[in-house]
Amino acid sequence: MNNEEEVRRAAAVLDSQRAQLESLARQEEILQYSLEELLRARETVGNARQTGKGTEALVPVGAGAFLFMNVKDSDKALMSIGSDLVLEESVDKVLEKLDARVKEIEEASKTLSEKISDLDDRVGVQARFVQDLYDRAKKVAPGA
Repeated sequence: MNNEEEVRRAAAVLDSQRAQLESLARQEEILQYSLEELLRARETVGNARQTGKGTEALVPVGAGAFLFMNVKDSDKALMSIGSDLVLEESVDKVLEKLDARVKEIEEASKTLSEKISDLDDRVGVQARFVQDLYDRAKKVAPGA
């Protein structure tokens, strides 16, 4: 393999690693958004429990919008279990499930952050390697 081919292959590896890094960063953003959503849901459910039956409350519906509502039952809540199915459960049970989801997201985020850090280190090493190959190829190239 000549020097030019070696530089091209090393650069292709670097491009691939950078693309992976961008993909992981997008995944990290999605996890962060999910975590924020879960924390808002937890806060809302907890606040609804504290207000008591018949109390007027501001309920966040997303995108910074809120609705005025009267709390009908502060001891029960509905929670999605997927596939357009919801269960009516006690507020305490819903809070437990939300806490469990928060913990899962935090653990996944930590794992992802470690992967990002590791890959970022490898990208740095590969970038230096590509630069060294390029510098060496330039020195040995005819007319250099």
